[in-house]
Amino acid sequence: MIHILFLWAGDILHTYALLGFVLLLFYKSSVKKMLIWSGCLFLIYFSLESLVHFASDNSTNESSSNLFTAFKNENGEVNYYYQFLEQMKERWNFFLKSIPYELSVYPFEFIPIFLVGMASAKAGLFTNTSTYLKGIKTVQYLVLIAFVPFFVLMVQEYVHHQITSSYYVFITGKLLATFYVCTILRLLQKPLWEKRLSFLAPLGKMAFTNYLTHSIITLAIVSLFIKDTFSIALWIQPLYAIIIIILQIQFSKYILSKWKYGPLEYIWRMLTYGRNKSTSTTISREM
Repeated sequence: MIHILFLWAGDILHTYALLGFVLLLFYKSSVKKMLIWSGCLFLIYFSLESLVHFASDNSTNESSSNLFTAFKNENGEVNYYYQFLEQMKERWNFFLKSIPYELSVYPFEFIPIFLVGMASAKAGLFTNTSTYLKGIKTVQYLVLIAFVPFFVLMVQEYVHHQITSSYYVFITGKLLATFYVCTILRLLQKPLWEKRLSFLAPLGKMAFTNYLTHSIITLAIVSLFIKDTFSIALWIQPLYAIIIIILQIQFSKYILSKWKYGPLEYIWRMLTYGRNKSTSTTISREM
């Protein structure tokens, strides 16, 4: 909620947190049952997305457009620190208006992904990867082949209309994410690549802290030094993201060299378990 009000209206953490409670219903379920439920829910969502996409010529989100319109200053420039209190009000209104959509549509998109993750962990995909290498390789190639035509369509739509519908983002995002997971799992089976990718471990261990600090840093920079955030070229955005990630890796390495957890990870554990455990790396080594 803090992230929504003070930082970014497009927050997804609260949605993940709420839908996460649904997973308790599947905690003791078999891998097969989880995958069946995941497939059925995903098929429903994919059908709805396809129906909306092909039945409508409007690829923009009206509520999002209204939100960004509210962020414009008197010169028509989008700046997230312009009339900050008014923007907080707009973010809150945007959140309230999005609740019906989140409760009715998002479960069909996110719960299937959560269930696939739970099923994968329960099946030992991440701890006994060598057993599933043949299947992982097959899935990796299939999703990459499926990704290419949808990516081409997404690029064409952006070139012609300067906007990309959520339909193509939805499909390509899921396919590419699956490809990444399969690729990383295969690479980690090789000792050389496991060593090469180990530098990312601190970043993952402090994922919660890094997620929020990324928002804080980004909004501060683009709002204080860039008058119109919509004028930022697309090619600059991935370059900027890489720079921030590199800095966060170094930051995470430093924090984890002093303490066992990142600051927000520690607070999260305190709220979850209700007790103060040692966070010092020195004490944890002695234990």
